[in-house]
Amino acid sequence: MAGRRPTAREVFWGMVREKQRPFADFSEEDERSREAAHDSSMLKRDSISHEVMLLAVQFCTFALPVLLLLAWLAAWHLGEPLAGLPRRVFEDLFGPLGEFYAMRGPPLMDRARFERPENLVHRAMFHGDGILGQGQDVGIWVWNWAARALWEGGVLSRAAAVLLAVCFWAPGLVLVGSIPQFSFLLAPALMPVAVKAAYLRRFPVCLLTLDQLITAQKLYGRQLPEAYRAEVESFNSKLGRDDGLREAGEDLATIEMGETTGASRRRHPGQ
Repeated sequence: MAGRRPTAREVFWGMVREKQRPFADFSEEDERSREAAHDSSMLKRDSISHEVMLLAVQFCTFALPVLLLLAWLAAWHLGEPLAGLPRRVFEDLFGPLGEFYAMRGPPLMDRARFERPENLVHRAMFHGDGILGQGQDVGIWVWNWAARALWEGGVLSRAAAVLLAVCFWAPGLVLVGSIPQFSFLLAPALMPVAVKAAYLRRFPVCLLTLDQLITAQKLYGRQLPEAYRAEVESFNSKLGRDDGLREAGEDLATIEMGETTGASRRRHPGQ
């Protein structure tokens, strides 16, 4: 009997579970044995959304201070207070904030405003006679057309503007959304062992994923609270049972169906 085909949701979460374990410092041989036991995922809890939320909190814990530092440096360079930086950025790109706040018109781009020496994007503007400058003019025209269509256009114009906005912003949003994932895959690999050890030993245990808890306890000797220690022991015992069944030559998937991978004992009719 053919096995049930996995749904699209199961395939998607299976791909998520197959991510590498960036916080584990195992040897290549040990890592191969763990991958053979299907232990290569960095999202080990049954609630993947909870694990993803913990990774997002960890990312924001370190990303927000960096962003604030960069914003403070930009405000200092421009001679603006930090609180006034968002207003300065908006007005340099789209004109006076008061007019937009009063709903007098859509936020429009203007090459003449961009080319003023005090504008933020002044150094990024190319001459209007060149190919790059003409490309910038096309981008400005498209933005202004979509803004006017959303502001004062009809149903079809607004629908076309929304479709254009989705096509334009979707790749950027996907790229921004993948930054935390790439950060947790690359940063731990580049992070010195001493820094990684301090991170897993000192970071609040309630904000660590199960994979990080296992690594912190096994490699760095962190003493976990009873509830988290029980969760780690439960996962390790389940993994040990799975390993024992595999060593016995039995397939877990067929065991759940009431079958084994051995030769069939059913006789043909007449035997």
